[in-house]
Formats: sequence, structure tokens, C-alpha cells
Amino acid sequence: AEEFKYRELNMPEISCTIKHFEAIRRASEAPSDYSLIFEDDIVLVDDFPTKLESHLNGTPADWDAIFIGTGCGEWFQEIKLKELSPVADNPRCFLMDHPATNCAEGYLLKKETAKKIYNGARPFHLISDWELAYQLYSSNSKVYWWHPSLIEQGSKNGMFKSTLDLGQR
Repeated sequence: AEEFKYRELNMPEISCTIKHFEAIRRASEAPSDYSLIFEDDIVLVDDFPTKLESHLNGTPADWDAIFIGTGCGEWFQEIKLKELSPVADNPRCFLMDHPATNCAEGYLLKKETAKKIYNGARPFHLISDWELAYQLYSSNSKVYWWHPSLIEQGSKNGMFKSTLDLGQR
């Protein structure tokens, strides 16, 4: 149907997606059990390393991916999280239903999950965060969000300009 007609990815979207999947490939081959992937426009909260360690220690061990950014914005997080309860004793950690991404400015991936995503996404057909959402869904991955977030996108808060959405930010 015409209302579901695809559109071709533009060059900035292709570039961003290639960079994400190259990072995911490297995560799948890294010696560590998990990797932290950032986009190039992130802004960290104060005392990021300490908060990252604390949040990670409070997240159930069954995680496959953890999204740590503000993504589409606080408003989007509030809508997605209002029906959910935090997991265990951690008021900052939420197990998400699929589609479970919230943009892709920052996330943790376990090595085995990175392998599944990378192998499943070749060739990619969607922009990075949508492809990532699909691959996490199709591999039945356990995805958590941390709220409040530990990073935000500088291109969304006005700190940087973005070429990704043809300069609309």
C-alpha cells in the first residue's frame, strides 16, 4: 500500500548505520564480555564512570543490551516507562518490551548479543536505531533502559548540529 512505501536512506543515515555496525562488529570480536557504544555527539552526566559502574552493578545479570541515553527525550521515556515498574531493587533500571531501542546514542551490548546483531543485520535495511531494534527483537534479547539517563545527545540539546536529519535539529 502507498502509505507504507519505503524510502531510501540518505547518505548521513547510511554513514551513521555503517559506523554503528562497525562498532557492533568490533564488540563481537572484543576480548571483553560487553562493550559500550557511543555516537559522536554525546554529553555525559557528571561523575559518569562512577554512575555507570553503580547502574551496571544494579542491573540484573540477564541483560543483553542496556540503553543509557535520553534518546528521543525525557517525554518519550516517561511515556514508555509509565506502565513499567523498575526491576528488583533498582529504581533506575527497567526491562523493556520490544521495540526496545530509544535512539542509539549510547548502549551496552554483551559480546554474544553483538555477534547475533552483526550477523543478522548484514546487509542492513534500516537506519541504525531501527535496525538495532529489529535485531534485538528477532534475537529475543533482554533489553533494559536506565532512567534517569547517563548521557544525552548534543545534537538534540542544541550543543551540536546534526547532518543526520538533513539539518532539522
